Amino acid sequence: MPSDSKNNYAAVAAAAATTAVAAGAAGYAVYKKMQGYDQTVSELRGNVSHLQEENAHLSRPVVGSMTGDDILLPGEKLTYLKPSNLAERFGKKEHTTPLIEKYEGQLQDFQDEHSIVTQTIYRNKDEHHKQFLRYLRAGPREKVYFNPKEVTAAIVTCGGLCPGLNNVIRGLTQMLEEYGVPTIYGVKNGYKGFKKDNCWIKLDGKKVETIHRMGGSALVCNRGNDDIDVMAEAIMKKGVNMLFIVGGDGTHRGADKIQQYMVKANYECSVVGIPKTIDNDIPVIDDSFGFATAVSEAVRAIEAGYVEATGAPNCIGLVKLMGRNSGFVVLHAVCAAATVDVALLPEMDISLPKLLDHIKQKIDKDGHIVVVVAEGCGATLMQADPNLKDAGGNVKLPDVGVYLKDKIMEFAKANGRNDWTVKYIDPTYMIRAVPANPGDSTYCHVLAHNAVHGAMAGYTGFSCGKCDQRYVMLPFKAITGRPPRQVNTAGRWFARMIMFTGQPSFLPPGHIPRHSSSFQI
Repeated sequence: MPSDSKNNYAAVAAAAATTAVAAGAAGYAVYKKMQGYDQTVSELRGNVSHLQEENAHLSRPVVGSMTGDDILLPGEKLTYLKPSNLAERFGKKEHTTPLIEKYEGQLQDFQDEHSIVTQTIYRNKDEHHKQFLRYLRAGPREKVYFNPKEVTAAIVTCGGLCPGLNNVIRGLTQMLEEYGVPTIYGVKNGYKGFKKDNCWIKLDGKKVETIHRMGGSALVCNRGNDDIDVMAEAIMKKGVNMLFIVGGDGTHRGADKIQQYMVKANYECSVVGIPKTIDNDIPVIDDSFGFATAVSEAVRAIEAGYVEATGAPNCIGLVKLMGRNSGFVVLHAVCAAATVDVALLPEMDISLPKLLDHIKQKIDKDGHIVVVVAEGCGATLMQADPNLKDAGGNVKLPDVGVYLKDKIMEFAKANGRNDWTVKYIDPTYMIRAVPANPGDSTYCHVLAHNAVHGAMAGYTGFSCGKCDQRYVMLPFKAITGRPPRQVNTAGRWFARMIMFTGQPSFLPPGHIPRHSSSFQI
């Protein structure tokens, strides 16, 4: 940048900083980047915007120099989501991490309260605005809150199965042992296991050494939250001061309640979550563990459907995949397989007559068709009863796969096409019961290790996730306070899927497309 331009920009920045100081929190705001990388701002477009502070941890503007500052443009917003720390209630405690001695000085990349990751959330094209979320970066701290020798830890897995659960259990146990934690419990049977003494088992590195080679959960998953008071009292009775909970949004709501109970009871315990969902619908994080493995298995089912459809005359290969509220498994598996003619997602409103007419046209033209449907489509195609729920509080979905198979054959008979056949494949439980693939296995272990690092530093009420390819500590509200992430039916990924399938719109007459944002703040 020419020196004159630098001077001009510096003058503009200085004027903006002076205005901010004079006007206070309602004035112009320039926030210091805390990621450790100096940055020269090359242009200023418009005025520096007003910023409404939304987090008590950032109660006033911080005005810095031109180098390394955040310049917020009109309409942009920054929110700092920082988890609580036990030091805020019980006073500061510092112990040198035992990892320095254990790794003989080889571990030097320590994080601290200034290690920040900023995630950029792009709004839709009509708003032209951005939102920035700022998190604490996960990782080992040079000074830890807990004396590891005084820690009693517990691990529980909740909800449904997902590839990688055993990897997480293994990663948590082994990292706790790396710190020197003497007592590690595994609680079997989900939240319901807390109040049963026979569900509390001792874990160590030897017991979990090979569990990552198997699918499922060595601790047995279960849905549903038991009485929070009973669970919390059982946890305190065991002397647990570090609790790790693996589960989805419902599980995290339970974890948040346990955390709140601990605060009211003035009990010193770090409550930590690791987000889990095979549907990949947890907001904020890049991807949930096990999703990539599930997509790989789903592709195998689609390939089988394609072989069946093309191996017989006038045949429909019908595959049902997981996806209760979000169709990410179907979307990614369809794009990866590249052999599907129709993909149906929960985010779509579907006209059954239009769908059946398209199936007929494809069979008349090609002699076969491959249809992939997400389980959540049953809520719209079949009008699920909202009053029928499972133990986890989820609406019970009617079997859309069997329903579609029957409707296709009824349509064929009504049109005199008795030569049609449907080969129905339902791999629903197969794709979640397999061991994690290498990528997910690594992901699970890193999540587990960072969860332990955060707990050791005294942080509580947070979940460990990956945002913009960086591991961060997310306050529970970042997960529980937002609706599930869904496929944007006006977005590029949906358009890519349509390009692969070549399917027309199945929107019922008079319906407006449900253009959902892929991420909502």
